[in-house]
Amino acid sequence: MPLSDSWDAAATARSPTSAGSCRLEEPRISPSRNRSGARDHPHIVRLYGFGPVEDNFLLALEHARHGDLESYVFEGEDYMDKKEARAFYGQLLRGIHFLHSRRVAHLDIKPKNILVMSKDYCRITDFGVSAPMTEDGLCGPAGTRAWQPLSTAASRVNGMWQDLWSAALTYVFMVIADIPWTSTSPENVQYGWFRKGLIFRHGSDGWARFQGWDEYCLLQRLLHHHPERRLVPAGYCDKLKDSFAGIP
Repeated sequence: MPLSDSWDAAATARSPTSAGSCRLEEPRISPSRNRSGARDHPHIVRLYGFGPVEDNFLLALEHARHGDLESYVFEGEDYMDKKEARAFYGQLLRGIHFLHSRRVAHLDIKPKNILVMSKDYCRITDFGVSAPMTEDGLCGPAGTRAWQPLSTAASRVNGMWQDLWSAALTYVFMVIADIPWTSTSPENVQYGWFRKGLIFRHGSDGWARFQGWDEYCLLQRLLHHHPERRLVPAGYCDKLKDSFAGIP
């Protein structure tokens, strides 16, 4: 497929046709630009090439027909179907598991960094703050505050746990069509409601789409404030000591 037929420009306001004398390198992924080491994983965005455009640096990415997940949800006429949200969540988990199997933490999983290729297919993008992990799957914190778990910079209990937390929170976002909370600080009202089981009474209307106490308990375990007590979803790995078959 010709490069010009398959890519979008990122990190620059210029369109492909106005790039002028921009010279892209041969389509490849540079380890210094994409730490995942992946080009063809089904749920990692493809990078075809990169190069300077005047004062900007252009990335040639594959085309995402429906844009990012945040826009896809907010611009929809209704709530995202829960079956569709579960499918996207499963794909997100598989992409994250692939990264973690190569000791790479994304660290900024959120709706804006998930591209919707079709109504039943998504890919992870934006590895700007990704980092290598230890053998225990840990690294320092980074990313967007609203999508980070409750932790401290000194604890270093981030890495895989942060990515799994952010993926679960993204699933909640897809279902309720709203950003659940702006931070996980004790002072945050919405997060406090969630911790105390009051979010269905006081939160946005979308929370009512999680029906019943059982669903809430599953969300509480996916988003538990203690990493060692946090549930690892079944879609993340084939062999788990603590998992569940379904997603609320």
